[in-house]
Amino acid sequence: MSILECLQDAGVSESATLSEQCEQVVWEFKVKITQDERFITAAKQYCEEELKGNAAMQTCTTHTQPGFALSCLIEFTKNVTETSKCHAFLARTERLAFSDFRLVGPFITKCRSVLDQFKCNVLTPDPAHKGVRVAHTQGMALECILDKVVKNAKTQADALAILGEECKHEVLRLAEMQADDFHLDRPLFFACRQDRERFCKDVPSGQGKVFECLMQNRNDKFMDTQCGNLLAERAYLMGRDYRMAHPLTKACQPELTRYKCEPQNQIEAAAHFHLAWILLCLENGANQPEHKELQPSKECAHEMITHRQMMMQHFRMAPELVLNCAQEIDKWCSPRGDIEAEGRTLHCLMEHAESRNESQKLSAQCLQAVQQVVKVADIGRNYKVDKVLYGSCRALIDGACAQDAVSETATLTCLMRNVDSPDMVPDCEKRLLEVQYFMARDWTLDPALYEACHGEAVSRCSALDNWHQQHNTDNTVDRGPQVLACLYRSAYDEKDPLSEKCGTQVRQLLHVRAVRVNLIPEIEDACRDALSEFCSHNVKPSEEMMCLQNNFETDNFKRKYAQCHGEITKFTEMQAKDTKLNNLLTRACKPVISAHCQQFAFEDIDHGDVLECLVNNKDSKEMTSKCRSYVNHFELISLRDYHFSYKFQKACASDIQENCRDHQNDKGEIIRCLSEVRFEHKVLGAQKDLTDECKKQLKVAYLQQEQFDDKEHMADADPKLSQKCSKEIVHFKCNTAETFEDTIECLRLNFESLGPECKSMIFYREKIEAVDNSMDDELQKKCRYDIGKFCANSDAENVLECLTNTKIVRLLQRECKGVVKERMQESARDVRLRPQLLTSCRKEAETLSMPSRFSSFDRNLRRLRQTTTPDYIKFQTILASCVTFVDDNAEFEWDVLGV
Repeated sequence: MSILECLQDAGVSESATLSEQCEQVVWEFKVKITQDERFITAAKQYCEEELKGNAAMQTCTTHTQPGFALSCLIEFTKNVTETSKCHAFLARTERLAFSDFRLVGPFITKCRSVLDQFKCNVLTPDPAHKGVRVAHTQGMALECILDKVVKNAKTQADALAILGEECKHEVLRLAEMQADDFHLDRPLFFACRQDRERFCKDVPSGQGKVFECLMQNRNDKFMDTQCGNLLAERAYLMGRDYRMAHPLTKACQPELTRYKCEPQNQIEAAAHFHLAWILLCLENGANQPEHKELQPSKECAHEMITHRQMMMQHFRMAPELVLNCAQEIDKWCSPRGDIEAEGRTLHCLMEHAESRNESQKLSAQCLQAVQQVVKVADIGRNYKVDKVLYGSCRALIDGACAQDAVSETATLTCLMRNVDSPDMVPDCEKRLLEVQYFMARDWTLDPALYEACHGEAVSRCSALDNWHQQHNTDNTVDRGPQVLACLYRSAYDEKDPLSEKCGTQVRQLLHVRAVRVNLIPEIEDACRDALSEFCSHNVKPSEEMMCLQNNFETDNFKRKYAQCHGEITKFTEMQAKDTKLNNLLTRACKPVISAHCQQFAFEDIDHGDVLECLVNNKDSKEMTSKCRSYVNHFELISLRDYHFSYKFQKACASDIQENCRDHQNDKGEIIRCLSEVRFEHKVLGAQKDLTDECKKQLKVAYLQQEQFDDKEHMADADPKLSQKCSKEIVHFKCNTAETFEDTIECLRLNFESLGPECKSMIFYREKIEAVDNSMDDELQKKCRYDIGKFCANSDAENVLECLTNTKIVRLLQRECKGVVKERMQESARDVRLRPQLLTSCRKEAETLSMPSRFSSFDRNLRRLRQTTTPDYIKFQTILASCVTFVDDNAEFEWDVLGV
């Protein structure tokens, strides 16, 4: 037997093979010792004890057809003690028989028609068969069939179906045994003999360890091409039949049983579970609450990672990928028709998955197959299974993210946090985003999220209970993106919030993914066409969200892309509540936040405090033009629609609903409407008033509008006012103003020359500020010093009354005196700009002799103005203006009034 083994293993090339005569003698002798009674006699001698203890094994010795007894006994090799003489006998006989499958009776009998059909019964291989040169060519029969199966995989879902059930069973059975012992796979043995010495010298044969070692070195530049090609075929078969993965099945046998991952009946057994299914089932079992206390053994966990890694590197281990992505691979990812190095074929497909070019996109079937492989690989749990990603990002992993390497999950999160940092390498960014694209569409691929939110995802968001769909008997589709969208919304739901642990995890994840539109599936899917129209030129991927927000409030956008508008609206409302979702802003404004807004920056949800703080510190020394542009961007959005001012919207929701529902979402109109309610209550004595919280936020919103300083979009601060005053703004050169309040101030100075519509809009603002002087930003800024000096004890809302006091007004600084003089002139123009007078004289006004339909105070005033001469009106306003002045300063006051 030793001599036979030596002879059949002789030579690596045809020049070193046996002579034809010697080879024939060896063949005949092997036939005699394996196919006649002498084999059965020897088996009974060497395996006497084993045969006595195993009735099924004993049955093998009763087979009389040539080779059937041998084939039957070989099945029991793995059940026999490895140190026994029976194991040694069966193992050596197995090696002899596998040198030519015509020695294994059932294979030849049941595959005869297939061998004839595919011309696989010749002694010499097809010269075109990958150029493999094998010393003992009789072993090519099975190899020939496997080659036909792998080629068929591109067009047939079940590539093995061409063999028929009986032959298919024999082929898989032999392939499983071959995978167990490197020596049994004759073509692979000869093609990879040198590579085995080079890469796997210290790996013992048996249990599939040599094959696993060779697969892990498959992409080494020194790997022989012939060996690599045969490994590719074996990889496909292993993907079809998990039982070829001997290291995995041996290490994980208890887990396979515990999690019920093996075929449970004949129907399941006939399906020949794919390796992907087994890996998913093992991961699912490990993630089930009832198995938390009994996790997979270290050996099993190691093999799971190893096989996930192999699946990422060798796409042919995923049969669905071979079938459903054949055209895409041939067209874009593998021009030579081979497996690209280190899993680059898979990453190539992942790149096309996120393409917005319809001619470059994957088919739906291919996309689903890629998603399955990414799920099996479970990169979120251990990014190292993806060697392409690991190699591309090694500098960052060992550098900026070294401190975060408490786990593979934490390191991957760190890489995403640095996706737009100066340290990010372009190739790393590309590979990282390809992986994140799929993780963003399957909520289960983030281990921390899955652990924190599993229960709530199932109960609130209709997620599947299982980590994978292996036991999904209802064939329910796991709506991954919809589950994530549901969790995102729930994370900011104040009425029915997520648990603290889940909510925090969801928000942290969304902070990281908000850097790109394509990592928020519900937005990318809804806005694909809008992105093409508005954001396809000179817009970086990180700026696409800002681009959409710059355009989504226009009537044209809403009409053409209603669904996209809805999704952007939802996301912008979340941004208004949580500033950390505005990644570009928080990065650009980090110095300002650190210096002035640190007290808000560490809050889980800042409720817009950070943005408000940034607006209030626009003039700080830390403010950069880049930060200012991002602040202006969000200011602009919130000025257009009050929903995007979180505190304002929350504080004034009921007041808006009660008083201003006809103004839709226009924030400028809402401010005017609420201010009118405030005016009527405070000055005219109307019973209706705003809530205290709304009054505070109305003031904040008004001042935010006043301080808006984005010259390019100045008209958006109050679109209606800008529209009605457009001619005047240009005529009086108010369009050169630095801020919106400067534009308004310019118009106020020219009030008498304004058109009726523009006068009306400006008068609204004058009225608001007259009622509450703290909302008069121009007055507050230019009189800050004088207010502190002379009016520190005055009510902020009525500080103008203090400043116009005759003993104080003459002492004011020049700029402050100019503003005060202007406000006095305005109040002389219309009695409604003198709220103190109106309040004081309300009783008298109500008793004026007027028709009953003008009985209310404000109507009486209106009636008075309509029925008297202009001179009389002027006289009345002069008198009203002089009420608070004392005689010794009358000359100054009359001069102020222009009389």
